[in-house]
Amino acid sequence: MTADLATLPHYLRPGLRIVFIGYNPAIYSAEAGHYYARRANVFWKQLNESGLLARPAGPEDDASLMDEAGIGFVDLCPRPTVRADELTPDEMAQGAQRLLGQLQANQPAYAVFSGRGIYVHFARHALGLPRAA
Repeated sequence: MTADLATLPHYLRPGLRIVFIGYNPAIYSAEAGHYYARRANVFWKQLNESGLLARPAGPEDDASLMDEAGIGFVDLCPRPTVRADELTPDEMAQGAQRLLGQLQANQPAYAVFSGRGIYVHFARHALGLPRAA
């Protein structure tokens, strides 16, 4: 049951270079209060190796990266779950519409989806594109 678990804030505002988009917060990340918080998650290692940051960063830096590096974070759906496949089709469709509005309002230079699957959901529900073959 995740109804009482707080979600993560959306770190999205005008002027960002990049916004990273996930399906939804993992329960572990929601409890920690940071994006991609589990040590086994390779997100921060890959971001640090990317050359996008002036200094090494970790989950505790998610909010400060908006000012430091022009990097933000947002999820398609706000409800924390153990696995993304626990999200309902309605949550995914509503989340895609909400995310489209957020992206249009804030205009990040790049929107980076955390995987092909999340982009397919977004494209189908927010952009009206057919399901990919």
